[in-house]
Amino acid sequence: FLRRAVELQDALNYDEPWGKMMPVRHALGGLLCEQGHFDEGENVFRVDLKFHPKNPWAIVGLIECLRSRLNADHSCCKKSRAQGEETETLKQELAELDKMLKIQRVSKWVDFDIIAPCACCR
Repeated sequence: FLRRAVELQDALNYDEPWGKMMPVRHALGGLLCEQGHFDEGENVFRVDLKFHPKNPWAIVGLIECLRSRLNADHSCCKKSRAQGEETETLKQELAELDKMLKIQRVSKWVDFDIIAPCACCR
């Protein structure tokens, strides 16, 4: 249902103020990551960042997916685990994303920490 909801939400016409106050893509990506589908969750957040560059919710979700891929040691998740050169690439990307998020979150307008890609996660 969430995948279909993302399709429907993406098809909405542009409006101001933004008519999508709770992006479904964040819920889909976060839940995929929680379920151990790190690669698919990563793709969901990467697409969201193409639509909404520097979106902190999507950045947090992407960071969570990438960290989970680096640390995947559960038998059900080993197929998603990064290996070899990919590990170094992921570590570099994580460092860049962490830096981007930290710079963003020091704004005087920031009034709470974002610890998950969606309020429905965790």
